[in-house]
Amino acid sequence: MKKILFIGLFLLAGCSVFYPTWNKSSLDIMNSAEIKEDSFAKTKVIYFQKVKPYILQDRKQITGTYDTLPGYFYLRALIDIKNDKPKIFQICIVTDNSSSWGFYNKAIDKDGVELKFTEIDRQIKTKSAGVNTVEYFALSFDLDYLKKHKNDNLIIKVFGQRDEFVFYVPQSYLDGVFKYFEKTNI
Repeated sequence: MKKILFIGLFLLAGCSVFYPTWNKSSLDIMNSAEIKEDSFAKTKVIYFQKVKPYILQDRKQITGTYDTLPGYFYLRALIDIKNDKPKIFQICIVTDNSSSWGFYNKAIDKDGVELKFTEIDRQIKTKSAGVNTVEYFALSFDLDYLKKHKNDNLIIKVFGQRDEFVFYVPQSYLDGVFKYFEKTNI
């Protein structure tokens, strides 16, 4: 009996290692900010933490579907060097480990607002077991949009010629980004 109990506990412990859950606060997101500045291009970009949607265990409850982004996303802010204020915010999405192109080209939030879609790159990556495709794109919005959604989950559906998926950006993530800029008086 002890042996079965030990094996069961070992398996449960192993599952918790392989299936982490989202437990980041807005303070964690605020503190995750990394600033990259290019003095030649006169640009400054602030990057926030990457999130793999599979760790968002409540995605079915929030989005209504288990189909989710096959990769990860992060938020970045492009800063106006003249006044050190954010010009634009982007949710950058990387669809890794996909077996075929989705040819993503459009994104709409839960309120029916279409976000500006910018394709950044499409690549083929080979692995020992085969070939995977990677699509990299950004969904852009302004400060007013961030203010509007800082107190709720931002649910987005991404459409492509061959595929579509729904994902969400947790409220604590959006609030952390907003608080980061709030402390710098946006």
